[in-house]
Amino acid sequence: MKICLSKIKQLTSFEYASNYFKIGVFLLLSAPGIAVIFLLFSSLISFIKKRHLFLKDKLNFYLIASSIFMILSCIHKSFQDNYPYENWSPSLSWYGLANWIPLFLFFWSFQPFLNSDLSRRKISLLFIYGTLPLLITGILQYFFGVYGPFETLNGLIIWFSRPLAFDQGLTGLFNNPNYAGAWLSIVFPFSLATIVEKEKSKLKFISYLFFILILIVLILTFSRSAWLNASLSVLLILGKSGILFLFPIIILIGFIAFGCILGLDGFITNEIISSKFCPNFQELGFNNSHRLIIWSNALDLIKSRAFLGYGASSFALLYLIKSGRVTTHSHNILIEIAINYGSIVALILGIFVSHLIFKGFKKLYLIKYATNPINNFDRAWWISILVIALSHMYDNQYYDLRISISSWIILAGIRNIIKEKKILT
Repeated sequence: MKICLSKIKQLTSFEYASNYFKIGVFLLLSAPGIAVIFLLFSSLISFIKKRHLFLKDKLNFYLIASSIFMILSCIHKSFQDNYPYENWSPSLSWYGLANWIPLFLFFWSFQPFLNSDLSRRKISLLFIYGTLPLLITGILQYFFGVYGPFETLNGLIIWFSRPLAFDQGLTGLFNNPNYAGAWLSIVFPFSLATIVEKEKSKLKFISYLFFILILIVLILTFSRSAWLNASLSVLLILGKSGILFLFPIIILIGFIAFGCILGLDGFITNEIISSKFCPNFQELGFNNSHRLIIWSNALDLIKSRAFLGYGASSFALLYLIKSGRVTTHSHNILIEIAINYGSIVALILGIFVSHLIFKGFKKLYLIKYATNPINNFDRAWWISILVIALSHMYDNQYYDLRISISSWIILAGIRNIIKEKKILT
């Protein structure tokens, strides 16, 4: 009996919880179902052991307030009879809480696993190495026409990959190239940090290999947001040398865009460029105007129910009723939250994330340190959350479990970076 209790105590120790967390991060992309189990277990252990500190972090009150208003919204919808739309159930709002409240817990409980430069560096590498299945499936999908599903361990792990039309970017393990681009946007700064590190290592070749593969696959998603995110990452990590790195690429893209937009016959002769790059430039204005129309209609909807919203998963139905057009989401995470749970929740979470981004920027870029200088990996963490936050201002990949969990993990890392004590010059 004592041996059994001792074993349970060992398995629920903080050291083991840290290992569960690492396994969860590594498997998050390729086996999200298994990863969530490890992450939940590590989160619960961490929360139980650190629960006495939860209310001491004032930033957590943002998440508590958001949770309360979300639950109030769900209760309100449960007792509401006059829905302005059909084929919607109040239970969807309750189910929607799973996208938020557990991840609020993750934000707090994962922080002890990310409380040092070394721990964040290790997690950065796990994000990079865990991206290998996306790189493999994306390359096989794009160049060889190989697609899934690929099953292993008797179906316990399934990699879904769909066939591509010629004018589409690769998707890899995602169902949409923009989602693949979003994941690569998160990982790209970490990969860039590995190759600019001055330390010599036997693994340097692997770092360069992963960086090249990530860059190639990111480009082949043909996701404009991913391209912009990667460019921003280069500038924020490399500084002035990043401008020199990007300059020839900008000239090349500008040359291609000029021919595409003007539609000059014979200007673009390469079939791949003309069929894949050109639509991204030619449709730029249309896509942006399309988003503006969606946002305008969405803001009108928010005015009608600003306090508690319409309920989760309601936007597509509401937009169809209002405009007669079909769209899956509002292309803006704050608007989506306001529609689902009310503008107060959107405001609170917007302030919460903005606070972390601003404080992180101040800590990493505006303050000089006499000792323990800022390393590129810490800057990569801040850049990752910056680019994903910016992406969610004009698109919405949050409801992919892998992207949402990774976003909150990175926010937890940023919180630690902000809290760390350093000696100022």
